[in-house]
Amino acid sequence: MLLKAETLKHIYQGQQAKKDPRAKGTFSEMQSLYLTLFDLGYREMPDKMYMEWLQSVVKERDKYSNKMFVK
Repeated sequence: MLLKAETLKHIYQGQQAKKDPRAKGTFSEMQSLYLTLFDLGYREMPDKMYMEWLQSVVKERDKYSNKMFVK
């Protein structure tokens, strides 16, 4: 869904530059997808927070592994 919204954003920017009358519809669809993502709880994670999370996954590998699949 995020990929589709980002793709529509790129298309919209191109349409807007060319003054394409379809730009309004593209914008509406893009905006709808972004609002749906927001309603579903999606938030962009800051780079620093993401790196801290990745480090915690490496340090606490056992916490994030599924014991049923580990032999």
